[in-house]
Amino acid sequence: MSDRLTTSQRKAKECATKAEDLCAVGDTDEATRLYERACKLDPDNARYKMGLDSMKHQKESMGYFMEQLAKHKANRKYEKASPDASQADVADAAEQLCRAAERGELPSIKGLIDSGQSVNTWNELRQGDSALHYAKDAKTALCLLDAGAHIEGGRYSWTPLMAAVRFGRRDVVRVLLDRGADACRTIPRKEPGAGRNVLFCATSGCHLSPSERAEIVSVLLKAGADPTACETETHWTPLHDACLSGDAEVARLLLDAGANVNAASTRSCAFPMSRGWATPWDVARGVGFEELVEELGVRGGTAFEHLHAYAGPQGRV
Repeated sequence: MSDRLTTSQRKAKECATKAEDLCAVGDTDEATRLYERACKLDPDNARYKMGLDSMKHQKESMGYFMEQLAKHKANRKYEKASPDASQADVADAAEQLCRAAERGELPSIKGLIDSGQSVNTWNELRQGDSALHYAKDAKTALCLLDAGAHIEGGRYSWTPLMAAVRFGRRDVVRVLLDRGADACRTIPRKEPGAGRNVLFCATSGCHLSPSERAEIVSVLLKAGADPTACETETHWTPLHDACLSGDAEVARLLLDAGANVNAASTRSCAFPMSRGWATPWDVARGVGFEELVEELGVRGGTAFEHLHAYAGPQGRV
């Protein structure tokens, strides 16, 4: 048989490559559409199916909610201003502060604060986030913190540290950790993404290159982030994420820090799972990262069906 790709397979590969690029910049809707097309063009490719499943899951995760308008409170209706709208067109002062923070406009930030705007006001247009969630760089973060911004600020458990990691602002991550941000915090049960911690923000959809992602994961682990954290509903772990994307360096860092090599998850996968479960080994094997499969095997990883006793994501029997 020939190893050459058919026309459909070649087009599917192009779609999947574009989808990966769009995922890296946070365009989950278009990435999902391209993965769906790739799956139609090459329906037997497990990696494309896993990519599509990952996109659908991200839409339900905490990262996706950052991109959506907050649900209207007390029947009040808000309309998010377009990115090029002038500041005068933005009625809500908290939104003005968030916009200034994401642009790194220090004079505007200081002006708003001097006029009486609190740096800790929850922005109803942005799911209850504070301006610190949107700090463009270290100087902006320091400006807000020096003005009294709460290090864990926000209505919900999505913290400024999680946002900084998610969007690849490495300098902001370091500032927040230096100022005492909690790297151990997890999302509580009643919120979307329950059980996740800041490591998930680095291993799933983070806007960083593989080497930069490994650097951030290393920093977070040293700050106390728990490598055994898992989603409450599916028991998916950061190690599963690393195996899904073929990120061997991040996988090694997590394993060295104590991640359970045989943690099993019930998150739906494109490949057959043993009794509805998948270990990191199963995920890496399912999407075709054989080098990572070998690495996991050396560390004691195996398929779920080969486990005599499942110890759970935290290693407890």
